[in-house]
Amino acid sequence: MDRSGPTSPWKVLCSAAAALGHLIPVISLGRRLREAGHEVSLLTRDDGMVRFAQEHLISNVAGTPESITGAWQPVLDVPVLESHHPDITITDWDLSLWIALRAWRPKCRVSILRCEQFLGYRRRNLFLTDKFGLSNGRSNRAFNAALEKSGLSTVEDSREVLAGDLMVIPGVPQLDPLHERAQEFYPGSEFVYTGPLFIPGGAQVSAPLSDWLTQKREESTPIILVTLGTTSWANWLYKELANCFAGSEFAVVMIVPHESVRRDLEAMNFPWLRVSELTDFVQLARRVDLVVHHCGHATMQLTLLAGKPSLTLPSGDYDREDNALRLEDLDCGRHLGHDFFRKGIRDAGVERAASELLQRREISRGVAYMSKVVDEYVTTRGYADFERALARQMA
Repeated sequence: MDRSGPTSPWKVLCSAAAALGHLIPVISLGRRLREAGHEVSLLTRDDGMVRFAQEHLISNVAGTPESITGAWQPVLDVPVLESHHPDITITDWDLSLWIALRAWRPKCRVSILRCEQFLGYRRRNLFLTDKFGLSNGRSNRAFNAALEKSGLSTVEDSREVLAGDLMVIPGVPQLDPLHERAQEFYPGSEFVYTGPLFIPGGAQVSAPLSDWLTQKREESTPIILVTLGTTSWANWLYKELANCFAGSEFAVVMIVPHESVRRDLEAMNFPWLRVSELTDFVQLARRVDLVVHHCGHATMQLTLLAGKPSLTLPSGDYDREDNALRLEDLDCGRHLGHDFFRKGIRDAGVERAASELLQRREISRGVAYMSKVVDEYVTTRGYADFERALARQMA
């Protein structure tokens, strides 16, 4: 189906990896397009993703089962594209669909990518594991095997497969830099920075937690928010961090997705500690003084949107480590890198780092500036730029 322009309803098919960090940006754009009158669906067989999409009034198109996607059989997604016949696809790290789109193309392919996934990206942390298998050729071999199996031409660099007609970067240029030759590397693509793509609202800060935060503020107690993302990679670390702040000047609130970990923390019965399930991150972050986090892409951006400095922890993933170093470059926080913990987690060292960070005026200035930058993209510029770029692609 060929649409003549942005005033006609477009048929939009979204897809993402089965992780909130990838699903939320796709749903964020999908919701805005649905509100503009376009027909938006999510391609997935994951029950959790289906429920999440339905909560935001986005329907489901059954795609490749998870067990098959793991076996790299993207050709199975081609019949879905042929039958659904979308005008636009929006993809955030759905590798099978990205490959299938080389066999069947809509009028516009939108790829949501972070800076480290672009050709020409220069890693800051060369000593860490190559997360995406780019330097050792692992991703190239996997992608080309799938391409050959589907009867498609192979690529010299696996990142070529991720390219879209419209490349959406869910951040700001200072935190997601492109190579100066990016347009040369992607001559057929247009780049758009949107600022962080998130879904406003969500679970509100509970009344008991809100009252506790108000009490701590009235007592002039500095408040730290700890979040380590939505996966279980660092569940053990919550208790270690809680012990770091025992007896300190701080009150601490932790966002902990997993119920069993929350119960263990609550059993510690510290009066200065509160534990929350997943909640509206920006709303909560605006009520604290400092955010301790792992420097995941969305957490980094939303912490700045809330206008707060970051104390970041090493995660072993070079993309997050690179994020943390860029935050330091911009005077928006301090990174407690691997060298900081070479003798293990030292309670006094972590507490001292938090205290010193809150006292540095250059950090206050850096955060204030970058908070305005991120806010401008979120409130004024980001989606408007995306909408104009999409209209150009569909003209």
